[in-house]
Amino acid sequence: IEDTIEFLVELSSTRVEAQDLTHGVVITDIFGDAPRIPVRYPADVKVAKRAPLLFDGQRSVLIVDMQGHARTELQRHRLDRLTLDRLTQRGGEPVAIDGMTESGSLVAAATRVVGGLGLFLRADRSIWAFLDGKPLIVRRGERWIAFPVMLAESLASMAGGSAAAPMVADAAFKISALPRGAILAIVDDPSAIDDVVPLKDRYDLRDELDPAGMRIETRLHHLIDADDLDDQTLVRLATLDGATILDRNGRLLAYGAVVSSFDSQHEGARTAAARTLSEVALVVVMVSADGDITIFREGSAVVTLLGGSHVSIA
Repeated sequence: IEDTIEFLVELSSTRVEAQDLTHGVVITDIFGDAPRIPVRYPADVKVAKRAPLLFDGQRSVLIVDMQGHARTELQRHRLDRLTLDRLTQRGGEPVAIDGMTESGSLVAAATRVVGGLGLFLRADRSIWAFLDGKPLIVRRGERWIAFPVMLAESLASMAGGSAAAPMVADAAFKISALPRGAILAIVDDPSAIDDVVPLKDRYDLRDELDPAGMRIETRLHHLIDADDLDDQTLVRLATLDGATILDRNGRLLAYGAVVSSFDSQHEGARTAAARTLSEVALVVVMVSADGDITIFREGSAVVTLLGGSHVSIA
């Protein structure tokens, strides 16, 4: 594991064929036999400069045994190739991979089906560790930071047991892998946002307006398939400019919403909007373009996660 991490740190400052590298590997004890052709990892793989491109962690993950031998790849479209027995043991439960492979979803899924520890070098040069399908720890800016594994539970507690909390937590994690930010909020009563979100941004009120007088933004709401909201749809909508707001049951209330914020002279517009929205929401999650995740409640930042520090603010 130590050698693998050192290799990923080395790769993080390397380009191959003019490409920013990503690389995914899972270290597991799934193999019961010795390798037919021994390939040491990472020592032998370092010699083959194209190896990181072959096993990019988005289309293919390299599977390594506990003795440090590279054994085979696990491709995204053949995820069950090595896992029939494990899937049978779990009652045939399928393991799905969402479209956010740049966030490490393939590596995460691989750890669910073959066990072991997954490591993924992302394009932003951060290194993520996964265990049983969940992020465990992340290396950013030469610092290791424990991933907030209880984020969903904490959000649910802040929002009074909200069923939307796990979806918001998962979306925040995936968005943190992208070069853009987001604001996600959970409210108790949709009417709480009446004074801070324009009517044109209210997805939940799209049927209450006269079609003849609708603005084009409101008409677009009728084209969106978000009645049964899932995390992938939430990520897509949340990465638009503006805030995305759900009720406690996970029903979409608004997306791309322009929040009427208080004075933002001394902070960025996204921070000001998140702070203002948290005055009427149960909880607000802000993801910065750098990948930081900040939780707001009652007009104040409570904690910032995954950034250069992991420090309680209030």
